[in-house]
Amino acid sequence: MHVFGCNPLKELKACKSPTHALLFSEGGQFLITGSNDECVRVWDTFKASVWLIAVSQFGLVKVYTLTSSSTAQLLWQTPSLNSMPKDLSCFGDDKVAAFLLQTGEMVCLSAATGIVQWRKKLLGAVGYATLSRDSTKLLVNNLSTNNFDLYAFPENTFMRTFTIPEKTIRHKIKQGTFAGDNDEFVICGSLHGKVYVFNTESGACIEELRHDPSTLPCLFRFRFLQ
Repeated sequence: MHVFGCNPLKELKACKSPTHALLFSEGGQFLITGSNDECVRVWDTFKASVWLIAVSQFGLVKVYTLTSSSTAQLLWQTPSLNSMPKDLSCFGDDKVAAFLLQTGEMVCLSAATGIVQWRKKLLGAVGYATLSRDSTKLLVNNLSTNNFDLYAFPENTFMRTFTIPEKTIRHKIKQGTFAGDNDEFVICGSLHGKVYVFNTESGACIEELRHDPSTLPCLFRFRFLQ
């Protein structure tokens, strides 16, 4: 995996499993990757050092640093959160939010120590979760309703639901992300051949895009170019 300018600047050697998710932090210093080995990795692209954040189905979150000898040194580990962490997001300068599948909670951890700072309940089981660019809004795939919910973050104030306009009982949504220069759009993927574009402010579905239903869409934050 390369970090690109006009020419490759660095090559980041991750695991042998396919890497499907990539997200840069504001300013581009950190690159977050997700792969088939159920790990999320945080790369420091300025220093070329590597942190590894690992989660398990048993509710553990572990953070490692990788040394020059390619060994992993454990920095911290949480006690079991009693639910599988479905997604992780970094926010502020020193916090990590874990979003839990079965209990429908978000848990704030200290990035330095892993100590739980607070837990807040969401409206249903979490299938996917992402923060807006300024970390003031949270988009959650609510598995209990099969729609997406929007919250003020980190206050956990419910704002609105983005209702998927699909009437078949077998429809399944998969992933959502914010889009636009000011996150004025929400884009949601599915397993039934459609991608939905919503207005963030009103919650209205303004566009339906079709894709091959045999493929699994991965959505990334992007901006519209003039």
